Amino acid sequence: MKLQQLRYFAAVAQNNLNISAAAERLYTSQPGISKQIKMLEDELGMALFRRSGRSLTAMTDAGELVLERAHRVLREVENIRRVAADLRGSEDGTLSIATTHTQARYVLPEVISRFRQRFPKVRIELHQGTSEQIDSLFSEGEVDLAIASGNSTPTSAITFPCYRWRPVVVVPEAHPLDGLERVGIEHIAEHPLITYSFSTRPGSSLLRPFADAGLEPRVALTARDADIIKTHVKLGLGVGIIAGMAFDPDDDSGLRAIEVADLFPEITTWVAVRRGLHLRSHAVTFIEYFAPSLAGKITTEVM
Repeated sequence: MKLQQLRYFAAVAQNNLNISAAAERLYTSQPGISKQIKMLEDELGMALFRRSGRSLTAMTDAGELVLERAHRVLREVENIRRVAADLRGSEDGTLSIATTHTQARYVLPEVISRFRQRFPKVRIELHQGTSEQIDSLFSEGEVDLAIASGNSTPTSAITFPCYRWRPVVVVPEAHPLDGLERVGIEHIAEHPLITYSFSTRPGSSLLRPFADAGLEPRVALTARDADIIKTHVKLGLGVGIIAGMAFDPDDDSGLRAIEVADLFPEITTWVAVRRGLHLRSHAVTFIEYFAPSLAGKITTEVM
């Protein structure tokens, strides 16, 4: 059994059983992947995939079990490489981060700028996505760190709270809500609502104040991206609710942000690290630049 076979096997599984997509991702040929997977199946004495002609249609029960262990092996191999890099004092390589659009657009640029001054040879990969996508990337070992907000955190992770924030209401200039001395939840409920996709799920901190007041918000549009939300608010399609950090009076001309700190509960932004992961020095530095309060705590709790 070779590590290359496990990598090919895992890549096919991660690309929805599409061997062509896996080959493109790994910069190799489709026949090469098919051959190595067949050799792995022959060595194990069992089929890992169900087939229809030359196409893979599903994973077998045995394949699911092997995949779980293959991920484990591949993660440990990567950890060994990272340990070796640390022992060599290496300051190059790649740092992969799964995060939300809001963090990538409004919070991380300054952190990345500072980090790049310290580690100019390290390439940073930002993977933006929903909570589910971040969890998937993290759980499958595709990224080193996950940074997001809310109560849902990746499985098999050590999570470090970083800071807390509250939403703001965004409206066009001269909007009726902008003229009120105090905006209540009943005032917001009178208008179509535009907000983040995750904010309308059951148990959402956004929906709770409406429910507590016996009101039903009229959600007109949801998006992952605060910039998309603000664009539609500017067009007059509804009232926006976004993270306060995503509003800049200089960049967002034509819009007004209304503080409603007493209406919505605080939301926690966190960074997640896999248990047992040997963190490279530049990964620790990135986390500490992002959340200075975590300085000195990361390696102690992760190792």
